[in-house]
Amino acid sequence: PRADGDFSLSSGEQAAHKLLTQHPEITAIMALNDFMAVGAYRAARSLKRLIPDDLVITGYDDMPIATELVPSLTTVHQPIAQLGERLASKLIDLIEGREPAQEALTTTLQVRESTGFVQELMPL
Repeated sequence: PRADGDFSLSSGEQAAHKLLTQHPEITAIMALNDFMAVGAYRAARSLKRLIPDDLVITGYDDMPIATELVPSLTTVHQPIAQLGERLASKLIDLIEGREPAQEALTTTLQVRESTGFVQELMPL
């Protein structure tokens, strides 16, 4: 099952609450960004679900809040500064009539406490 949101904390909380009440068997949520993951934490706590014992939560973006949460959030790190530089360069290429090159940037999984059992399998 899935629930849609608008990448905000409140939509993450609403989506997670909906998922967890309609499907209490859910044991993991992958939020589309870290703000929505924070919302999922709130929903989980309001429903008395323990992270990571009852529910694993992951995010995306590796925002500074990911390490401030208790338990800390497992998330996908993407190189935001490098992404911004590459986008600016591509925009300049387009403005000057050049075809921008296609490229992929590397993301990395930052395994933290919100996926407790995964840490036993993956070294930090």
